[in-house]
Amino acid sequence: MLPSQVKSSKKQLFTIIDRLKSLENVRFDKEIAVLLDIDYEKRFKSMKQHGRIPYEEINAFCKKNRYDINWVLYGEGEKGYSETETVFIKKDDEIETILDRMKKYSEINSDYGIAKLLGVSQSTLRGWRERNQIPYKQIRKYCDTNSLNNDYFIKGEGHPEINRPTYRPNTNGDLIPVLGITEVGKDINIFDGGYPPGISTEWIRCPYGARDPMALGIRIEGDSMSPKYDHGQTVIVSPTAKVHSKDKVFVVLQDKKAMICQIYFKGDQVTLKKFNADDIEIKRSDIKKMFKIVCAKEL
Repeated sequence: MLPSQVKSSKKQLFTIIDRLKSLENVRFDKEIAVLLDIDYEKRFKSMKQHGRIPYEEINAFCKKNRYDINWVLYGEGEKGYSETETVFIKKDDEIETILDRMKKYSEINSDYGIAKLLGVSQSTLRGWRERNQIPYKQIRKYCDTNSLNNDYFIKGEGHPEINRPTYRPNTNGDLIPVLGITEVGKDINIFDGGYPPGISTEWIRCPYGARDPMALGIRIEGDSMSPKYDHGQTVIVSPTAKVHSKDKVFVVLQDKKAMICQIYFKGDQVTLKKFNADDIEIKRSDIKKMFKIVCAKEL
């Protein structure tokens, strides 16, 4: 935890302790430690030193005594006895947001898996949650080891797999980035800053007729789309163009499968006609992204 964060957490903890003292009409920290069932010498002193707020103990204490926990923690609601059990609202949930990003990217649903990913125990992870402490060092090490973007996990900025400054050539907007199918298939949201700039090291001139400012090139990899498209060829897609039945499209499904095909609509039913494989029958709701192919660059 950074010094500024420690200072802020200490101030909040001291305010909470003062509110508890006023509720119970006591004067000393030792009395609060007893009320919260926390060992004063072994734990309470350390909590005050590091600004660690014992959320679970405070929650249990308020439930037992029917105090409004939101007043105790944040000064909101009614001071003193509450006729109804109040809901524990932990506002400082930044650590939860960060852990959720890590779970989403790594496709790990358990705290055990995330703790293992960061090289710590589950009890350490629980401690971070209690204190809303951001483990900068462990996340930085994880990102450096796997060439990932630290700012994505900490701040939600950029794309997780791009660990470099954003960059786009200064060409009056006539260049577009080229990505591989696997790159586009990942959770790159082209409408919120994940693309562009900064996710491509390859750029091509935007062909005439493809003047969509969000246009991008997709590089064909392998022979799964021959004879229509060849390995190494680039197709240009327009994310903002309306897709009609029989259009050639780039599609990403909800299960993250990505493909180039011809699309047919019939009500809620969709047929994806592959170029050298069996057709796929799905529902519209199975489609996560769908970009119209507006042209293809010859090899």
